[in-house]
Amino acid sequence: MSRSQFKRSLYSASLAVLAAVGLNIACATAGLASPEDEIARLNRVRANLFEELVKTRAEMATARSELEAALKARDAA
Repeated sequence: MSRSQFKRSLYSASLAVLAAVGLNIACATAGLASPEDEIARLNRVRANLFEELVKTRAEMATARSELEAALKARDAA
């Protein structure tokens, strides 16, 4: 193995170790959050997802009505 290949392998291995350590720290920090904080966070996420769902459904209804109008106009022409 050449010296440059060894350096690249060592660099890749060190990045993997750093990523693993970072993930372990993140998991440990998340585990320290109180159950009330986690419930509040999940409720915010759920509320955001519901808002996005409402917006998407409204956009879909608008697109459907525009499509129906365009089809009627095409058929009339």
